[in-house]
Amino acid sequence: MSDRKALLVEDDDRVISSFDLALTSLGHHWDRVTNQADAQERLSQEHFDYVLLDIDIPARPNCSTVMSEYAINLLSWIHRNCADTSRVIAITEEAEPVTLTLTLVHKSVDAFLTLPLADGALAGAVDAVVERNGVVDRSPFIADGHRAGQWLTVTQSARMLMDVVSGLSIEKARSRVSVAASRGEFTTNGENRSDRRIEPDSFNTWRLEQRERDLASSEQAP
Repeated sequence: MSDRKALLVEDDDRVISSFDLALTSLGHHWDRVTNQADAQERLSQEHFDYVLLDIDIPARPNCSTVMSEYAINLLSWIHRNCADTSRVIAITEEAEPVTLTLTLVHKSVDAFLTLPLADGALAGAVDAVVERNGVVDRSPFIADGHRAGQWLTVTQSARMLMDVVSGLSIEKARSRVSVAASRGEFTTNGENRSDRRIEPDSFNTWRLEQRERDLASSEQAP
């Protein structure tokens, strides 16, 4: 994965070293901007193979206000002006609202990275959306290497659930997925037990709703 160029849109100096190490290890060139206006200017002037986009950024230089709205506006601009040349990998925190995550998917984000960066996470996202077979798949990257349209096993779905809901063992996650599947809370192929397969788009919506529910429960606990 060499001879690639990335634009990092990130205003937080504290996380730059992690991206520097990961991108240098991949052999990728990269530049950094801190806000929406500078990102649009750089993308207008230069070709970047992919954009690493923090979803909370300022609108312009020397502005202390950061909002997801500005990242979403930048995504819309990229979709209009750079969709055929630049992929977008969103940088998120562990507990983003489900509505925001779904908005990012609808805005054609190709992959998600969660801070702090896990070992190999950046390389995996870049491989999934930029490098694999030299062909870019524009369908949303959900998690664990799976894209919209690929059917998931119960175990794969359980591991994805564990990524967003804390405190689950693989057994508890599998049970939670299986019960929800039996109740029709997301789309499946109708099979039972080991033959069951789960449609990823509807599962991802359910998975993010579970994260919101668990976060709300933890906030209400004494």
